[in-house]
This record gives sequence, C-alpha cells and structure tokens, in this order.
Amino acid sequence: MSRATFQAYRVDQSIESVWKTATALLTCVGPDAAAERVVRAAARLAGQLNTEWHAIYVETPYLQRLSPGKREKTLANLNLAQELGARTAVIAHAEIAQSIIAYARKNNLSKLVIGRDPVRRLCLGKDPAAKSWRCSRPISI
Repeated sequence: MSRATFQAYRVDQSIESVWKTATALLTCVGPDAAAERVVRAAARLAGQLNTEWHAIYVETPYLQRLSPGKREKTLANLNLAQELGARTAVIAHAEIAQSIIAYARKNNLSKLVIGRDPVRRLCLGKDPAAKSWRCSRPISI
C-alpha cells in the first residue's frame, strides 16, 4: 500500500492518530494445551529477532467463570512467559479482539504470534467426506 493510499484510507475512515511500531511480538495465552507451545514459540522468535515480546490474557465475563484447574493453567502459562522474558498482563474486557488491538497500539507491538489447532492439520486428507467432517469442527485460538 502506497503512502498516498494509506493516507486516503486514514481520511476516509476518520483515523487521526498513527502509532509507531517496533519489531515487537504479542501473544495471547489461555488454559488450552497449545498455549504453552505458543508461549515457547514466541520466546524463540523474539530471541531470533532480538526483540521484546508480550504475553497477555484477556479475561471476558465468560472466562471469569473458568474452573480452578483451567485458571491455574492460564496463570502457569503467563508465569512461563514471564520466566522466558515476556512482559505479561491480564486484561479484563468483554471483547477479546478489541483488547488485543488496544494493547498492541498502546505498547507499539507489530507482530502477533498465534497458535494453530492440531485438528486443522488433519484437514489435508484425500477423502472429501472425512476432510469435510474434520474441518467443520470449531478451531480455538
């Protein structure tokens, strides 16, 4: 996107402020099994890029009712991120996506590290019926 196109977009969308971004990473954690893998991957990537990274947990009203085991797993994932060099935060907000964007803007973060559901990898089979069934399952991020 050219600078002129970008400026026209900003005017069209009434976007007044522009924030500087650095090569800094953001990852979001939760209680699922993939969160630890994502945290470790973000730490490795930050090390390779020689940059800072952040790990956050957005706690929605629904997530406030997590079982004690899942809450402990989430906190363990945040503690792991902190041990591996991340700045960590817990954000209470009803909208996860809006919270992530606001945090990234506030902290000048330019890259988001997300996980991929292992079930998604099974979608590469040749049988169309089985592939359709496997791929129709919800994907958690």
